[in-house]
Amino acid sequence: MAYRFPLLFICLLIFVGCAELPARHPVLASGSLPDLLPVRTFVANTDYQGGFQISPDGEKIAWTAVHGISPAVFVKTVGQDDARALDLFSPSFSWAADSRHLLMHKDRDGDENYHVWLVDTDRAGAAPRDMTPFPGSRNEVLAVPPVGDTILVASNQRDPRWFEPFRIDLTTGAHSLVAENTGDVSAWIPDRQGELRGRIRTDQGMSRLDYLDHTTWKPVYAWTADDTVAVLGIDAEKQHIWLLSNRGRDKAGVVSLSIASSEESITFEDPKVDVSEVGFSNQTGNPTYAITHPDHPRLHVFDAALSKDLDTWMASLPGKPNAPLGIEILGADRRDDSMVISLYDHAGKRFYLWNRTTGSSELLGNEAMVKHAETLAPITPVTITARDGLALPAYLTLPRLPNAKHVPMVLLVHGGPWARNTWADPDFPTDAMRVQFLANRGYSVLQVNFRGSSGYGRRFQEAAVRQFGAAMQDDLDDAVEWAIREGHADPEHIAIMGGSYGGYATLMAMGRKPNRFACGVDLFGPADLVTNLSDFPPYWAHGVHLWHRFVGNPADANDRAQLAERSPLWRAAEIDRPLLVIQGSEDVRVRASQSDRMVAALREAGKTVEYLKIDGMGHGANHWPHNLSMFRRIEDFLGPCLGGRSSGFDYFELGAWAF
Repeated sequence: MAYRFPLLFICLLIFVGCAELPARHPVLASGSLPDLLPVRTFVANTDYQGGFQISPDGEKIAWTAVHGISPAVFVKTVGQDDARALDLFSPSFSWAADSRHLLMHKDRDGDENYHVWLVDTDRAGAAPRDMTPFPGSRNEVLAVPPVGDTILVASNQRDPRWFEPFRIDLTTGAHSLVAENTGDVSAWIPDRQGELRGRIRTDQGMSRLDYLDHTTWKPVYAWTADDTVAVLGIDAEKQHIWLLSNRGRDKAGVVSLSIASSEESITFEDPKVDVSEVGFSNQTGNPTYAITHPDHPRLHVFDAALSKDLDTWMASLPGKPNAPLGIEILGADRRDDSMVISLYDHAGKRFYLWNRTTGSSELLGNEAMVKHAETLAPITPVTITARDGLALPAYLTLPRLPNAKHVPMVLLVHGGPWARNTWADPDFPTDAMRVQFLANRGYSVLQVNFRGSSGYGRRFQEAAVRQFGAAMQDDLDDAVEWAIREGHADPEHIAIMGGSYGGYATLMAMGRKPNRFACGVDLFGPADLVTNLSDFPPYWAHGVHLWHRFVGNPADANDRAQLAERSPLWRAAEIDRPLLVIQGSEDVRVRASQSDRMVAALREAGKTVEYLKIDGMGHGANHWPHNLSMFRRIEDFLGPCLGGRSSGFDYFELGAWAF
């Protein structure tokens, strides 16, 4: 009893000191906000299901869900109630050709050195096998041949700077080098049978695609750093290579490249935006659909019969998400018969198994927030005009209020910067989660695709060359002024927040416009561009030219001076409003020293700064306790600053240390 009373007393102090904070902003204090959802609902919801993948033979389904209180990969037989959790977890996995084993990519504490693990789904308790046991290496599955028991893996085990293709026998674990990297190969291209057929050589910003014709490498395509080109695959007859390319054009479209003649023909393009995703037939290796995101997501199906079948199926669904909605084809068996499809709206995804031959379908599961759809906030595409006339696509999410005018606002800046916001962000669920979390606290959320964001064509992206800390920041300022003019934001209660590049933009905004933002939240953002560009992982070597072109080269004296001038570290004394900095200790993209130095400079200048460094976290949250810590600190920080509400102590915090 002598020890129980102090422990109980301490727990009571924790609860009292971290009680729910009601909204204090006049517009929010009316009591009309929807139910306040605790942080655990967003980051540790045990109702979560997602990532469904069908086996090549169409007989099994694998997916991620919660087992007890921990995330796990589950497997079940189609049409049977025999689901069970596997002994190894990774959200990144794929089926082996035998439809029995799963291949999982897993790193250690966010260090991004992924190993390929083999997990037997038929033997409960069978120990997972590390197929790439090479210390300090990063490995990725390049191809899974449709027959046999080998895989093709790209690994930097021999030199941390370069990746090379290895053939790995899944039975014996034996691995053999397929081709050597002489230092200029940035990517290896397999065909559908898992044989090495292509390579991309990159040097001084010039890239060349070579095709392996028997034993001879044949150049078939070339492009510069100004172009956006990605190799999508090779058709079954090995007559064409499928590309996503904007060579000679503004927008990236689906291109068919003749291997024999090197002639290219455009299969599909969108006049407003780049194609963002392309799906392929497992039978022919030819594209079956493309997805674009001009505002709401658009699915473009190339096969008329498939398009008609999809329309018929969707019309028959009970309880489907409200329009607008997005649709994704997440995978199919090797016959292209059974398909996993997701439908999503602002609340998340619903996953279905659809048999095209019979027309039957099964609801496999929902993402965790779907059941809170009526509490969550709709997302509206908008367009903002920058001061130089450039149209900036953006997304506005208003809190669920009868009249959400002049409310506190968070300007949420995406990372990259060569990335973009999309409606409901299906590919970046953490970003979508942040939006709904902030809106539920009472804030309007503005996500602007500033110049340099990807997906809007060559001209839009190149408008950001050497504009870090300059015109890219102006776009964010112009977006805030638009929100104020339109009545979406209270000018005295606006915060800026972002991760990675968004963290950099947050720090720059706080020093560049000290009186514009009431406070800021920097999530693992670089503070010193000179050292950040010098500390990239060694295997980024082939992509550094892009950073040098768009941002600057620290080895060049003039560039180095400009990089320093546009580094928020040297503006610490100019930041006058409260700042929260969150950093992962294991981050290999933005080293922890970046945030350490920024916080030290702020404290030396006598500024108000809170610092949360999370042990075991990389470049972003790896586990739900990391997100729990971040979201809890963010809501408690923004509450006094903007006048929104906070859920206070979350009892999941008591056990988070154990995970």
